[in-house]
Amino acid sequence: MAVVEMKKLYCVAPKADARRLIRRLERLGCAEIKNADVGKSIAEDKNKIAGLEEALANANAAIDFLKEYYDDPGLALEAPEVSLDDFESGLDIITEGEVAKVSRLRCDIAALKGRIFDLKASISALQTWTDLEIELPVHTTQSSVITAGTFTGGVRLDSLTAELGDTPYSIIPMGENGEALVVSHKDFSERVRKAVFSAGFTPFTLTATKADGYARGKAEELAAELDAHQRKLASLTTAAKQQSERIVEIKALADLTELRIEREKALGMTAETGRTRIICAWVPKIRLPEVEALMDELGCAYLAEDPSEGDDVPTLLSNNVYARQFEPIISMYSTPHYGEFDPTFIMSIFYTVIFGLMFADVGYGLLVVLGCIGLIKFTGFGRKMKKMLTMFALSGVSCVVFGVLLGGYFGDLPQAILKGYMGYESVKSPALIFDMIENPIAMLAVSLGVGLLHIVAAMLIKMYILVRAGDVFGAVFDVGSWLVVFTGIGVIFVNSTAGIIIASVGAAMLVLTQGRHQKNIVMKLVKGVMSLYDIISYASDLLSYSRILALALSSAVIATVVNLLATMTGFSFGGLIFFVIIFTLGHGINFALNLLSSYIHASRLQYLEFFGKFYEGGGRDFAPLSVKSNKVNLK
Repeated sequence: MAVVEMKKLYCVAPKADARRLIRRLERLGCAEIKNADVGKSIAEDKNKIAGLEEALANANAAIDFLKEYYDDPGLALEAPEVSLDDFESGLDIITEGEVAKVSRLRCDIAALKGRIFDLKASISALQTWTDLEIELPVHTTQSSVITAGTFTGGVRLDSLTAELGDTPYSIIPMGENGEALVVSHKDFSERVRKAVFSAGFTPFTLTATKADGYARGKAEELAAELDAHQRKLASLTTAAKQQSERIVEIKALADLTELRIEREKALGMTAETGRTRIICAWVPKIRLPEVEALMDELGCAYLAEDPSEGDDVPTLLSNNVYARQFEPIISMYSTPHYGEFDPTFIMSIFYTVIFGLMFADVGYGLLVVLGCIGLIKFTGFGRKMKKMLTMFALSGVSCVVFGVLLGGYFGDLPQAILKGYMGYESVKSPALIFDMIENPIAMLAVSLGVGLLHIVAAMLIKMYILVRAGDVFGAVFDVGSWLVVFTGIGVIFVNSTAGIIIASVGAAMLVLTQGRHQKNIVMKLVKGVMSLYDIISYASDLLSYSRILALALSSAVIATVVNLLATMTGFSFGGLIFFVIIFTLGHGINFALNLLSSYIHASRLQYLEFFGKFYEGGGRDFAPLSVKSNKVNLK
């Protein structure tokens, strides 16, 4: 299996038709525009792109703002359906000016909320002083200065007494949070001020003069202002709720604006002559006839050629419906280089089997399947996330299959119910093959057997890659020799003599060929003998698959303990309530932990033990110019 063959397409179109051609290519969705390497390059219109990016930022801010005012917050988070024709009609959906109004509304509401918060804080702070008819924060009489404020951490009288001595001053507590009046003689006010400041005193921040009606009047004035602001906020909130009804249109505008940015960037990668525009693109060979038909329709000149050496060719994977769901596992590791073997299909089979063995339980598997189907059907997740969920659903089916074979039904729930509620002393496991808890050695054998098949499959792929590259000798002796050794080791358990002979033949092949790149004949032999040391590496890789046993057993044992606790109270009304609580909590935690563990370790075995034998990666995904949408679903 290989990635899709690519063609490098050159197209020459009249300048006036360049933008229309870009849009038509976008509609086809099979051309990745690249920097033209012929003609006179032109720079992208940075001012236009900057304006579009600002419009996109405004639209996204408007969407986030209007979500909280939408009648159904859940629907506001979903990706609504929009017809492609409506989507491409552009600003007929909603004008950018209307989005700007929403942005201003957002700013006004934010400013009002900030002012209301400040007013409430100020009114609350004034309550301590409303019974005093003095100016705040400093009131001066003929002979004294009175300062209102707060002592942070309480009044430290000892430090004040030591510093001020017999200076005429007084501190009058006013509240429970350190509020106080500091009264001092005019002649000593500066000295007292410095002392109380050092003691953690902070003057009151608001001013309340006689003209304000002192603190009481100031509080009433602020309350009136608060009431006016709250009425205005209610009016703006109503306006925001009305605007929220257009959130679908704003989402469509955001996606359309993002698409326009991509169009402008694509135009910026073209080149030009006096009257024409040259567009260069990567196109999958299987889609080339469609693109050529478009070029003929628009009267463009074009040329398609094979990639040249050194070209940065993108990678497009081509898999069947089943394997396609596992492409995210490949992407998280590394996309194959263009022309490299695509291991997705083979990997998908082993991933499903390994995940199913690690999480072998009918009940848990059904939860995975039903949960993923529900998320796919009833949420607005994008294509990539839905592909990942489908992968988990397929893996969940594998969990069900291996659960039936190995007897996992929420652990040993059927046996626990028969023992705890029905009084049975011994119940046979419903496993069709063997019960992994009763026979862990058999489970270990299955785990290592799957691991051996996984490793051998990787080696066969490596042989195929070498043969395809013309290195038949390397395929036979670098890889095939080890397969002969492994075959001999396996035959030893059936016929020791035949097994030793076969393994020895494989070892001899390695000793005689693995030093072939050395010039010295002695070093050739030494290098060949040293290559046998790799048997330890292969053995270590094989033992890594014992994690399948470890995860399967841990899940089954925890489930068994949960079932034992849940049924220990016997069959009664209270016992059933206890059963539901323990069953839900215990199995819920076990399910979450083992789902995560199975996903991580099944992926790890692919990345290290499987890909490590043959896979290079390092490619980049094919990214065609297309009608993409993140916030709406195009019909």
